[in-house]
Amino acid sequence: MLHGWPSSSHQYRDLIVALAPRFHVIAPDYQGFGNSDRPDPATYHYSFGAISVTMEKFLAAKGFEHYGLFMQDYGGPVGFRIIGRNPQALDWLIIQNTNAYESGFTPAWDAFRKALWVNRSAETEAPLGASNTHDGIKGVYPARRRSP
Repeated sequence: MLHGWPSSSHQYRDLIVALAPRFHVIAPDYQGFGNSDRPDPATYHYSFGAISVTMEKFLAAKGFEHYGLFMQDYGGPVGFRIIGRNPQALDWLIIQNTNAYESGFTPAWDAFRKALWVNRSAETEAPLGASNTHDGIKGVYPARRRSP
C-alpha cells in the first residue's frame, strides 16, 4: 500500500485489518513521512524516483518477488516507477486518485509543483510549512469514532 502526501501508512490502519485475513499486507512509510526516519535533504534527494528506489529495496529486503500494489496519490508516481523497472514482479494493481501521466496535472497545480519540484528552496517551501506541522497533518485525519 503506497500512500499519498501528507499521509502515512496510518491512513490504512482499518483497511489493513480488513485485508489481513486474505493478504500479507504492508504499508510502509516513505522516508520523512509518518514515523519513519527523515534523511538529511543534503544527502537524500526527495523525489518520486528516489522514494521508489527506497521502496523497491524495502520490498526486496522483505522478500517480495511478486506483489500487488495499491497506489494512492503520491503512491502512483512511486509505484509506477517500481513497476517500470520490474514489471514481471507485479501481480495486480489498484490505483486510487493518482496521476499516471504528466498532463493529468492541470494548471491549478503549477505553482505548487514548481515550488516543490522545479525550484525547491527554503523560500518556495515556506508557504507549505503549516501543512507539515503536527496540527496541519492531524487536521487531515478527523478523530476516529469508536463503535459502542
